[in-house]
Amino acid sequence: MTDRLDSCLVPRVLALLVSCGPGLVGAQAIRTTLLGAGTHQPVAGAFVILLDSAGREVVRTLTDENGRVRLDVRPGAYRVSVLRIGMARWSGKPLLLAAGDTITTPIEAPEIPVLLSEIAVHAERRCRVRPEEGSAAARLWEEARTALEATEWTIAHPVYRFQTRRYVRTFGPSGNRPIEDQRYLGPGNSAWPFRSLPAESLAARGFAQLDSEGAMTYYGPDLPVFLSAVFLAQHCYRVEQPKGDTADPRIGLGFEPVERGRQVDVAGVLWLDRRSSELRELLFHYTNLGGWAGRGAQGRVVFDRLPNGAWVIRRWSIRMPIPRVVTRQVNMPGVAAAAAPVDTVGIAGYREEGGLVTEVRTATGQLVATYPDEP
Repeated sequence: MTDRLDSCLVPRVLALLVSCGPGLVGAQAIRTTLLGAGTHQPVAGAFVILLDSAGREVVRTLTDENGRVRLDVRPGAYRVSVLRIGMARWSGKPLLLAAGDTITTPIEAPEIPVLLSEIAVHAERRCRVRPEEGSAAARLWEEARTALEATEWTIAHPVYRFQTRRYVRTFGPSGNRPIEDQRYLGPGNSAWPFRSLPAESLAARGFAQLDSEGAMTYYGPDLPVFLSAVFLAQHCYRVEQPKGDTADPRIGLGFEPVERGRQVDVAGVLWLDRRSSELRELLFHYTNLGGWAGRGAQGRVVFDRLPNGAWVIRRWSIRMPIPRVVTRQVNMPGVAAAAAPVDTVGIAGYREEGGLVTEVRTATGQLVATYPDEP
């Protein structure tokens, strides 16, 4: 039996429109800047969302490093909503856009901090599906979801290009030091290039799947999967804290499957910074995966905020066990003959596949951020 990873936990591109496309009547537009109401300074990396009169989202955009907002819409009545990591969501007064109107007045959004430091971890032990509004888990999910959506927007939006490096590492049975390390460049300075399976497919067939030759393929929850209605409905959430270190500044939103079905699923933790409310990393492992295949199988996704306020996945990986067939002699009860040989499957080591971003540029080639090519 062999192991392989045909599709790593890297995001499937999901476009978030920043305009309504061709066919707009006139030239209705919002060309403005988002400012903090208290500081009057531009706010970078915040979602500005346009809602219709029924409260449905029409379009959204992520402000750039100068807080600029660029939206094109049809004539109608709207309300602006601002979603910013670490701040309470805010909605402005209704506005009316007639044919040919352009709004240039700065948007000033109140800055009311979301204090994750006040969440009492011991207050919520129960794992809840779709935590109710006002609960500690709901507050954590709101902050984590904002970062996930901002990361997805950054990856899907055509203004950024990524230089990536992939690697394959082999570890011994202890799983500590790699005994083999292979690295190779990603496909040039390109848009985010990788895919996971759709949430519906993973729900039906599982996050780890055997092919006709008995090889196991492991899949991770990429951003569209994690944000999907299917995943949310099939998993529950609770607040967690780091174990052992009371000085650890993180707070976690744990998740696990609601039911233990036939398919392989995932459970894990989204770790956020208590002070900034920023999402740091996603750690997950596989559930309902018995025998050798489930021993130590796990994944990791690390998030980072760019200097201009946008979000990216800094690095990602999936670690898979490598099986080893061991033949041992077993004495059969009531059999006088020699012990019978029996094959058992153990762990020969681990194979880890992943990648990391080394450079981020705009579509025009301007350097946004560089990262060290970590081991």
